[in-house]
Amino acid sequence: RWLYGITAILWLTGTIWFLLHCLTPEGELGSFTQSMLLRIHGIAAMAFLFVLGVIFYHIPPGWQNKNQRISGVPLLSICVILTLTGWGLYYLGQENWRSAASLIHTALGIVLPLIILAHIWKVIFVKSK
Repeated sequence: RWLYGITAILWLTGTIWFLLHCLTPEGELGSFTQSMLLRIHGIAAMAFLFVLGVIFYHIPPGWQNKNQRISGVPLLSICVILTLTGWGLYYLGQENWRSAASLIHTALGIVLPLIILAHIWKVIFVKSK
């Protein structure tokens, strides 16, 4: 539940920030709102990494069920890529690298809930062979 809650906070703050960034002229709604969204997003990202590390015990049993690998490997891969690109957005100085990291981070972040739902559906409803 913690993982789902934190993931929801990450998704909401990231998506709302992205929409405000794209749809509002600079200065409108104030940079304070966008800044607060990014701060909450960053705090939630640290919590996400902690909770994800705590539930790593979930992976070995899931790996034994080959049917779960189909959705689990992409889900874990996306989480790793989101972590790396998020780090890059914070620390990379060169604009070309930041732009690439931003594009990848945004695209994967927006589709993450669908990947999570696919994994849950696969684990719960699709019987292993």
